[in-house]
Amino acid sequence: MQALGFTHPLSKGQRIAVRRQIARHHAELSDRPFIEQRRRKGQERAEQRMEAQLGAQRARSEDNRQKSAREKVFGLAAKQREWEAKERALKRASDYELADMLVQTQSFDPNTQAGRAARKLVGDYYESSYFSDNQRELAIECLKAHFMKT
Repeated sequence: MQALGFTHPLSKGQRIAVRRQIARHHAELSDRPFIEQRRRKGQERAEQRMEAQLGAQRARSEDNRQKSAREKVFGLAAKQREWEAKERALKRASDYELADMLVQTQSFDPNTQAGRAARKLVGDYYESSYFSDNQRELAIECLKAHFMKT
């Protein structure tokens, strides 16, 4: 113990503590390569986790891009189907229903061709109680123009 720098004798407990400390120090020195290896493996695992997370994030963002593109296409297709359904309903509608729809859509601007045509068609319908084939087609076109704006 004097070689370690102790000038006075140590008690039994102190000697045991010093021996344990020395043994711990030697164990650390001999374990240092293993500690380094463990640290490196931990770093590699952390890097792999980060790469996996980034890969999953990229995959999610790509899925979201594809999903939004599909939704856009399906949204356009849904609007197209909705428009076609409206058009079929207009063609099946009676003269009275067409005239009623024209009256309800009095938001027609009298300065536009569709607005003037709609007003004239409603007036003609009230005079004769029916639409001719040409008038019927014109009424459908006026309503289509109105629905296109809204």
